[in-house]
Amino acid sequence: MKFAVKQRLVSMGDDFDIRNEHGKKVYFVDGAAFSFVDNLIVKDMGKNEVCRIKKKMFTFIQTYTITKKGQLLATVKKRPFTFRTRFHLEIPGPGTYEIVGNLFRWDYAINRDGREVAKVSKKILAMSDSYGVEIKDDENPVVILAVAIVIDMVLHRGK
Repeated sequence: MKFAVKQRLVSMGDDFDIRNEHGKKVYFVDGAAFSFVDNLIVKDMGKNEVCRIKKKMFTFIQTYTITKKGQLLATVKKRPFTFRTRFHLEIPGPGTYEIVGNLFRWDYAINRDGREVAKVSKKILAMSDSYGVEIKDDENPVVILAVAIVIDMVLHRGK
């Protein structure tokens, strides 16, 4: 499955549109404006909440949780002090996930047990932050798309 994640150029808060490989808008992200805590809601086109992204406060390592109706879907932690950008992704269930970026912070591979399950690529010549996301069929697309948004918030906010 392929998706395009594009931050809205003019918006209050961190707002994104997510389109499928056919260009059809399938999700949108509503970021809370004027909030002290990063708190975003991913909704489908019927305005139903599909997940919530929230930054944990008062942690040494930048940590974000992805939940649905109060149930934890994933936790994303930026690994400090690494030469290449790395994140640790915890998803309940079997397997160990790791996110590894390139030196320029444009491309990321999401690996489970050493096997690539998704790719996130930043489009360089865009007016706003835009990403291509390619997800293997056996992964939860909502979680992977939320992870791509977390990467953007951690690495590219205000740039």
